[in-house]
Amino acid sequence: MLHTVWKGKLNFGLIDVPVRLHSAIDDVSIKLRTIHKICHTPIQYEKMCPSCGREVNNDETMKGYETSSGKFIPITDKEIENLKKPFEEEKDIRIMNFVHLDEVDPLYFDRSYFLSPSEGGKRAYSLLHEALSQSKRAGFAKLFLHSDEKLALIRPYKEAIVMETLHYHHEIRDIRDVPNLSAAQEVSPQDLQLTKTLLEELTSPFQPEHYKNEYQAAFTKFIEQKLEQKETITLGHEPAPKNVANLMAALKASLDYPIAPPDQNMKKREIKRKEAF
Repeated sequence: MLHTVWKGKLNFGLIDVPVRLHSAIDDVSIKLRTIHKICHTPIQYEKMCPSCGREVNNDETMKGYETSSGKFIPITDKEIENLKKPFEEEKDIRIMNFVHLDEVDPLYFDRSYFLSPSEGGKRAYSLLHEALSQSKRAGFAKLFLHSDEKLALIRPYKEAIVMETLHYHHEIRDIRDVPNLSAAQEVSPQDLQLTKTLLEELTSPFQPEHYKNEYQAAFTKFIEQKLEQKETITLGHEPAPKNVANLMAALKASLDYPIAPPDQNMKKREIKRKEAF
């Protein structure tokens, strides 16, 4: 059973179809961890302040937008929540119009999701699926998903309806910026005919299940062999978090000399930081 990532209604005209959204893509990539060669402890990636030279926790951070002129506009989590609220409350995939499926270039495709009918929506779901299949059309829609407003394409796929999230047009880079593209070069009719003949000879039905990730298969076999040969190590114990009181003492010490120039206070701050720990 696929996990539901979103639940709402698919609507077009006066028709509402209650649906659930499920990710159609399974991430099967092999993930590796980075460990310390000496003690075999997993490496942590901490939030460090380059100015203070120490780790900071989430309570000490804030979000903001940096302008092209270098100014910083602070934005609170509450302000972001208030901005999202009216969009998140609208649990609809709004089909604005229908397009011919072959008009949409695959360059615009982002992620694929399966749509399944919720309670009371099977008849309308089947009706839309059949209409899209026979007309070779797709619904052009909008919805709010993963903290952003998405464009989407609603299309039939086998027995299901699939939603493809799309890139906005302004997100597609200008083809004129691609290096080394020049005006169309003249090609000889003979070369063109030979190339078309080659394409014909290499053309076969699309059967994606016949193609495998051979590198991933080789990597998996490599890992299995290492496991069989007992080429393993025991991970070291990760240290407990630093004492909060010590962290607060270091923070206080760093604020004891806020006015004098940095070169005068650097040594004093360093001494107090060492004393705090």
